Amino acid sequence: MLPFSNPARVANTKGAEIYPYYAGFSKEFVEDAISWATDGKTQSLVLDPWNGSGTTTRTANQLGFRSIGFDLNPVMVLVAKAELLDPAEASVLLPLAKRIVRGARSTKKSEGNQPLDVFFDCSASQEIVQLARSIWLHVVATSLPKASNELLTSWKDIAPLAGIYYVALFNAVRQLLQGLATTNPTWLRVPKISEPKVCVDSKMIGTVFLSEVARIQEIAASRRIPAIQQPTTVTVGDSRSLPLRRASVNAIVTSPPYCTRLDYGRSTMPELLILESLGIADYKRARQQLMGAATARNSCQSSPLGRSCQELLERIRAHPSKASDTYYFQSHLAYFNDLASSLTEISRVLVPNGRACLVVQDSYYKEIHNDLPRILEEMGGMNGMTVTNAFPYQKKKTMRGLNKGSQVYLDRSPPVEVAMLLTKDSA
Repeated sequence: MLPFSNPARVANTKGAEIYPYYAGFSKEFVEDAISWATDGKTQSLVLDPWNGSGTTTRTANQLGFRSIGFDLNPVMVLVAKAELLDPAEASVLLPLAKRIVRGARSTKKSEGNQPLDVFFDCSASQEIVQLARSIWLHVVATSLPKASNELLTSWKDIAPLAGIYYVALFNAVRQLLQGLATTNPTWLRVPKISEPKVCVDSKMIGTVFLSEVARIQEIAASRRIPAIQQPTTVTVGDSRSLPLRRASVNAIVTSPPYCTRLDYGRSTMPELLILESLGIADYKRARQQLMGAATARNSCQSSPLGRSCQELLERIRAHPSKASDTYYFQSHLAYFNDLASSLTEISRVLVPNGRACLVVQDSYYKEIHNDLPRILEEMGGMNGMTVTNAFPYQKKKTMRGLNKGSQVYLDRSPPVEVAMLLTKDSA
């Protein structure tokens, strides 16, 4: 019996320990998925093209597998890098953090308005930017980055230690902004023009940052050191255009963004604005590029989508509700184009008879059922991948009731997630 047969083990999702603002699959589930996908062959290369908080790359590393993780959101790349910190390095975290805080006072101030001014008053924004710059100068490079486009090719070279300090700063800023929390746990409210911005002094910012470093240090120190250290690469990358050779990956364990119009870029807005202030990210650009973005891109069908997907799109376009035939049709079409392109890439880089475990979730547009598992199965078949097994389970926690306008459509069963096991056809 496959380990996925245990629903409790599959459905056990939780927030990441180091960065608790992102819910991912449990380490136990990913261990099961890697064990199945690699068939226990330790020479296997494991890929996660939507790596998120890095559970796949971290788990593969601890199990002794080589792994590669890509994500278009640089915030999540840093989170995933932080998860790879060698526990032997944990003891240096707090002493170095104190030097970083002291160094922030002498770091050159940036001129003009700052991206974080949307949340903080200008003095607090400046203090946070100086701390972000001090982290860079202490653990990344001796000079500050000049432009985001120049850095994208070197994301893979940023070490887990840098990831730790930036995640600690992300968490500290989240704590300072907790008064702007909304009913949607993934969003922080932006103060209106007439409202006062969040005002905190440099001492408070430094104190909260050091507290976060101390918490993370305790977590990192408690983790076991992998018996076999294998190369692990985590970097910015696009699932629709993977920078990998054909048939170079043995196993894939991942979960594509769900087709639920969750705004993944907006959910990491404070973190992206921190990186934007360094010149290594662009919040608006990242938000538009991410798969499943609520900021719909006008799109035309670029590849075969399969019968079920076509029928779904036609039903959405024909729905009588406002903007169904424009915005909502376009946002769904863009999502499915992205998914189709990603599956083509997954098939391209996977070796013949290679295995992939993909976790997907169904959803609804109004009363129209979006059977994403079936759509993915058809798309996989068009790319030479066959579903060998599937394990469905109901998701207990859902945010779909947060939108009061959609509550009229809520008389249906809870969303269902499916762990889909696919095998690429032999050459």
